[in-house]
Amino acid sequence: MTPLTLLPHNIYRRIIYQLSLEDIEIRRKIILIYLFSSIGFGFLFVFGISALLNDRNTIATATLTASAVTLINFILLLATSNHARASYGVSLIIISVSLFLVINGGVSNTGLLWTYSAIPLVLFLHGHTRGTALLVLFLLASALIMYIPNDMYAHANYPTALKIRYIASYIALLLMTLVYEYIAHQTYERWRKLSDLFAAQARTDVLTGISNRRDIVEKINYENVRAKRRGEQYSILLIDIDHFKKINDQYGHDAGDVTLITVANTISNALFQRDLIGRWGGEEFLVILPDTNPDNAAQAADKIRTIVSETVIEYADQQITATISIGLATSDENYTPDIYIKVADNCLYNAKARGRNRVSSIFLAD
Repeated sequence: MTPLTLLPHNIYRRIIYQLSLEDIEIRRKIILIYLFSSIGFGFLFVFGISALLNDRNTIATATLTASAVTLINFILLLATSNHARASYGVSLIIISVSLFLVINGGVSNTGLLWTYSAIPLVLFLHGHTRGTALLVLFLLASALIMYIPNDMYAHANYPTALKIRYIASYIALLLMTLVYEYIAHQTYERWRKLSDLFAAQARTDVLTGISNRRDIVEKINYENVRAKRRGEQYSILLIDIDHFKKINDQYGHDAGDVTLITVANTISNALFQRDLIGRWGGEEFLVILPDTNPDNAAQAADKIRTIVSETVIEYADQQITATISIGLATSDENYTPDIYIKVADNCLYNAKARGRNRVSSIFLAD
């Protein structure tokens, strides 16, 4: 059982909900903030009460104040989900407590031992550059405090050997942690890039480089939700290369692949930036035209059809021409994307039945 699962159930559910919305690196930081806030609050509160019972009022005041600030930081994170602010809150708390322990010395000058905990936490929360800068500033401040004569400023009295060993060991631990965090960060970045590459490959048609069927289905579902929310229409073009089998039979399958690639590129170049295209299967393509009514969609479709028919496909010193047939459907708030695709497919069948190389928005029932 982790410290997080010991929290009240409604708070635990809130934390899990926040974590589900973030990427893996941010999730790790959020978990660390929650863990420090819950564990840190417990330690500081217990030490504060213990110091209060033993009449160490200065330590009690400092630790109880820090525990209260930690609790407030925890509550603000739950309420606002502002993880960046919470990160600085955590760092401010631990560095402030560490500086107090350097000045006060704690019990028998053992307060210095608690300051090491700031190193991995601050480096992880703020990265190598900012984290190192904060820790170096803390170390300089600590060294200044320890070496200021007591008659100038009252603070714990540390033996010279302890001062030297503390500063040296702090630097050594900082360097080792910095190297570890740097290697871990580089490993994460390589993993993230590979993950992004694999994700892109899973959504991309290998031959044409456009969206595959899985990706275009997700996009049309997203567009359907977006259009309904905004009260807009969108149109679908289902496009098929005419007599594609004849191209394969006459010129070979490699020529067929070149034809598919060229037609996909030609259609893509004819679209606006907001429009979406994917390979639907075989020699079929599906185009989504956001915020487009039937008339504008018909104009766009005929433009695409004309450009493709005028495009010369170069293959092995041969020139190939291809035409396309297009079925058009426009969204209606009463139906689902599957229905619109079915309508576009029937319109495509009508375009082919009427001689190909044309656009049709006439629905033929099964």
